[in-house]
Amino acid sequence: MSKENQIRYIQHHEIDAEKWNRCIGSAANSRFYANDWHLDRAAVIWDALVWGDYEIVMPLPVRKKFGIKYVYQPLYCQQLGIFPEPSILKAHQFYEELIKKFRYADIHLNSANPPFEKNQDFSFLPRKNYLILLDKDYKSLANDFNTNTKRNIAKAYKNNLHLIAGIRLEEYLEFKEKQESSKISQKDLGKLKNIIAFGQYKGTGEIYGVYDIENNLRAAAYFCRWKDRVIYLNATSDEQG
Repeated sequence: MSKENQIRYIQHHEIDAEKWNRCIGSAANSRFYANDWHLDRAAVIWDALVWGDYEIVMPLPVRKKFGIKYVYQPLYCQQLGIFPEPSILKAHQFYEELIKKFRYADIHLNSANPPFEKNQDFSFLPRKNYLILLDKDYKSLANDFNTNTKRNIAKAYKNNLHLIAGIRLEEYLEFKEKQESSKISQKDLGKLKNIIAFGQYKGTGEIYGVYDIENNLRAAAYFCRWKDRVIYLNATSDEQG
């Protein structure tokens, strides 16, 4: 088998960013989280398995503990896996290569990656991902909301809440830190700041805020657009919100 048709393990500093992003961007199962510019901020250190001349890739966020290198799922990075959608045979080859390189890996694959149920070295568990198809008008979508959601929307109207697009990053982070000081570290807050700031710079992300009648911020969320998806990436609210 020629080198071009083999799966290669490539360290972070050796990855060709242009070829990588071209592969992710053209994949039918493309995910925002797998772009090199997002991984550089969410994972910082990540290696990859690459087949051929970046025809198929698999990002591998890595850490070390007690001298042992392992693969993990970074914060602010919902799903990764293999891109583009692999055949069952090719997916199995990637999984087998993964366990050759690492004694431990705990990662979230994307929905286009098949499980490998005949190998005792792997354990695949299903995870739920919630999608709303936006090919209908709002009234049609709202008809399918559950009773509790409809009740909350009615309550928002009753309390004269209003939605503002494009609130400042600094305001969002200050609000989030105030509400979640015991839940989020300064390191993770800094990571989130880098992710949102770069998303805003690229024009793919925007922060929305919900204010009460006295113009107090009560809730906020960061959404980013990628291909045919709008991703609800992060949010926060105060007790009243």
